[in-house]
Amino acid sequence: RQNKPILKPHSYLQALVTEFQVTDSTEAKEQVLANLANFAYDPSNYEYLRQLQVLDLFLDMLTEDNETLVEFAMGKGCPEHPPLSPGQGHRPRAPFGP
Repeated sequence: RQNKPILKPHSYLQALVTEFQVTDSTEAKEQVLANLANFAYDPSNYEYLRQLQVLDLFLDMLTEDNETLVEFAMGKGCPEHPPLSPGQGHRPRAPFGP
């Protein structure tokens, strides 16, 4: 069994973006977009997503005819991270004070 090198988040996300851009397969695009959407749930990935213009990619997908791509771009239907209920998730920090 051959060990694959572990990619850093930026490199892995870059590989996903590249795969999304070069593939002609609708199914592959759906899978990649779902993976990107799952990464978007973690605030520590935001800077990588911004640098790779993934946010623009999500916005572009909102006008697609493919309903699955639209839903994944909106963060709906991603299997690993269901939508948060009120009171769940990260709470914004106040800019001043405790």
